[in-house]
Amino acid sequence: MRLNRIVPLLPVAALVVACSTMAACSTQSSSDKEAADTSGNSTPAFAHGYTALKDGDYSNAQRNFEVAYQKRPDDPYEEMDLGAAYQNEGLIDKALPLYMQAETNGHGVVPAYTTKDSDNGKTIPQIVQTNLALAGLDANGNPLHPTPVAATAPAPVPVPAPAPVAAESQKEVFQVFFDFDKSEITPQAAQILQQAAVHAQSGGQVRIVATGHTDTVGTEAYNMKLSERRAQAVKDALVAAGIPADEITTRGVGKQELLIPTADGVREPQNRRVEIVEAPYQGS
Repeated sequence: MRLNRIVPLLPVAALVVACSTMAACSTQSSSDKEAADTSGNSTPAFAHGYTALKDGDYSNAQRNFEVAYQKRPDDPYEEMDLGAAYQNEGLIDKALPLYMQAETNGHGVVPAYTTKDSDNGKTIPQIVQTNLALAGLDANGNPLHPTPVAATAPAPVPVPAPAPVAAESQKEVFQVFFDFDKSEITPQAAQILQQAAVHAQSGGQVRIVATGHTDTVGTEAYNMKLSERRAQAVKDALVAAGIPADEITTRGVGKQELLIPTADGVREPQNRRVEIVEAPYQGS
């Protein structure tokens, strides 16, 4: 049975420095640290990580929390611990997917003890949001004060008009984009989907393929599910606009087939999309 967790903070002197450098000022340990110290058993990796983090030894804290996370990859405590260690090392892009997982897996989980009165009674997602705020990010990992460019949804990628060919071989391609780690249709995407629906209804029967994509932040498995949710959201919107559901096929490819090639762990708005291909039905 898992013992209760402790949510300690960095010492006051280190706290000021950490906050001023956007480092995580809240992480978690476990009450079985004390049990291991007093029983003579070896101290678990997360307890060593907590001690190192408290002492400002962030690289050592990272190594220990990585060991703990490998043993319990779906544990929200380990997800948040390692995320905080990465944040203190200035690796916020590596911290973000762990924080997102901790928010999901730690939903409703309230640590039994905190070392800061203002954290008493907070859930793991709320503590995660506190750490993100120190990095200037909101609960979804987006900048709290984005630049005008970041605040504007990316424009649809222009699709060149097809060369004049027989009507039955023509295809039409539409692109809609999504906010970071979201599958909800934005107002800009809704306008594009309305255009796609009008085009699909302007001729004979069509076949539509909606392919969901993500950027490279997060695991393969998480992004595959996110891309499938985005494709399904597009299908639902097209059905609501009058397109028969049996004319639409959805698929997700996760963080493969990037529109803008990037390294792993990079948030690229143009890669968070669904591509909609409409083609005349060729069946009998």
